[in-house]
Amino acid sequence: MRLDQAHHILAWPTAELDPPRLAVQGQVRHVIMTIGTKAALDGTLGREAARERDRERLVKELAPRFSELWPAPPTRPPST
Repeated sequence: MRLDQAHHILAWPTAELDPPRLAVQGQVRHVIMTIGTKAALDGTLGREAARERDRERLVKELAPRFSELWPAPPTRPPST
């Protein structure tokens, strides 16, 4: 199941659901909570957040070095 489908199911108003849909919503909630708890406990959520924060800084830091090591090839004028 994709996350957008899970989000859609969790957005259903719980008070108005019939028993089969209520069971589906409970299962989705259980799976999302299980995955989220495991990720929080083993630190993958924190590492991923830190990686996202550092990505832009690293690109800015490494871009000048890359252009120094591998300069852009000269452009050829268009042939007529």
